[in-house]
Amino acid sequence: MIPRIIFALLALGFAVAGIWFVWPTSFAELSDYASNMEPWGKVVMLDVVMALLVGIYFIYNDARRKGVNALPYAILTVCTGSFGLFVYLAINYGKPENIPKQAPE
Repeated sequence: MIPRIIFALLALGFAVAGIWFVWPTSFAELSDYASNMEPWGKVVMLDVVMALLVGIYFIYNDARRKGVNALPYAILTVCTGSFGLFVYLAINYGKPENIPKQAPE
């Protein structure tokens, strides 16, 4: 239960920080920032994107084992970054796997 609370607090903190920093800006500024990024910034951005893809892969496999639909969390991750991963973990961490029962022989 404690890890789920921690994940929920991380999701909440990330959401608050994201809104605080992004609210006064626009998508045009994001595009401008990305097009004027220095080489190291591009490497960091690529690293973040790759880490998020690994996270989406993880939640897809984990959700499939637990019988949960991973698509909403994957879309949320693509749109908001790690917030989607934290939301998935806050809701589904520690849930038992859906193991199909075998028919008696």
